[in-house]
Amino acid sequence: MSNSINMILAIVVIIIQALTVYIYLGYFFKFKITSIKLGSILFGAILISKVSLNIGTKTYGGRGITFTILFLIMWWCLRGSVYKKIFHYSFLSSFLLIQENIGQALYMVVSGNASLFFLGMYAIILIFFIMLIQCLRNFKFENKVDVSIKEYLLLMQAPILSSIFLVLNLIHNSGILLVICLLLLWFNVSILYLYNYLTAKNYQVQMLQLEKLQLEFFRDFLQQEEEIRTLRHDLKNILASIAYYAERKDHRKIQELVADISKSTVLKNKHTGILALDAIISQKIKVMTLKNIDYKLKLQVPSDLDLSKQEIDICAILGNILDNAIEATPSEKSIKIMLAFKEGKLIFKVKNPYSGIRQQNHNKLRVGSSKRYGRQGIGLRSIKRRVAKYNGYYDFKAVNGEFTAFVVLPVLNKGKQEMCDER
Repeated sequence: MSNSINMILAIVVIIIQALTVYIYLGYFFKFKITSIKLGSILFGAILISKVSLNIGTKTYGGRGITFTILFLIMWWCLRGSVYKKIFHYSFLSSFLLIQENIGQALYMVVSGNASLFFLGMYAIILIFFIMLIQCLRNFKFENKVDVSIKEYLLLMQAPILSSIFLVLNLIHNSGILLVICLLLLWFNVSILYLYNYLTAKNYQVQMLQLEKLQLEFFRDFLQQEEEIRTLRHDLKNILASIAYYAERKDHRKIQELVADISKSTVLKNKHTGILALDAIISQKIKVMTLKNIDYKLKLQVPSDLDLSKQEIDICAILGNILDNAIEATPSEKSIKIMLAFKEGKLIFKVKNPYSGIRQQNHNKLRVGSSKRYGRQGIGLRSIKRRVAKYNGYYDFKAVNGEFTAFVVLPVLNKGKQEMCDER
């Protein structure tokens, strides 16, 4: 009877531990496979960790196989960046190792009592972990913003060092081991809260950038409306003047009037017919005009193209490309801007003068910026992350004094939107 109860409790422990992993993964990732399949794989992986194999005088546990399976699950079955997967794998591994060592410490404490007590206590610990993960929902900022690679590398040091310490099995006193495990648990959870805090801050920064873009757009929009009202008010007088000069066959005066009307920014601000793209292009043209930078536009984008699913990312990509080009281009030089839509893909190609002293591989994720020596090219990194989010293509190169930014971005339809949400 006692063995049957122990077996039932052991199965319950495995189910709870698998559920712990499932809740954690489901909160931070979207799955590529069904929930039932993922749950079954996790149950099998946890079950293997409880099995040991005796060969001669040596005993081999299944823990290594379990962590390998967990790594493969995160690599193949979850959506997200490589760094995000490695970060959460390190945290999840440290949590599981802490659970295991707490269980071992409790087992040493209750040595001499029935194993039923040990299994019951271990189950309580696993329930505590589930409650802990559920509590993270109150702190995790709901957004799709990721942290930077540098932040990932800094944050994952805590769980990696914790895992190494626990695997080395340096502490054999049950009381000390229990205290250390609880301290490691507190430390790792604190780092996880810090991760949540950084994602929230990054989201706020992005929203501020978006608000700034919206304010610039609305300011330009109001200015255009004022110009339209003025032009409408003056239209009767302009037409009367044209008619007057036409009667006198004064073609030169007519040409001057038409030229004055053509100079109005109201007639120039419609570039593609797509509000988001036109807002960015108009705003950057204004900056180039103020800096006395010439520009050449070649726009081949249908005015009815629906970019609503990617509007923020597309504006950020185009805005960063043009900002970098404007920054690198001296007065009285020219920037060539090409934007086209072909075979379901939006193509950006911008060329500007380049006078970089150092030769760089601009297709690496980390590149230098001309804004300040030693500072990383934040604009290019932002472009690359956003392009990778949609499985797009980018190429940045400097040849013969000219820098070329080339980006190909698939335009989403409704069926592809969810696929890219967590990339």
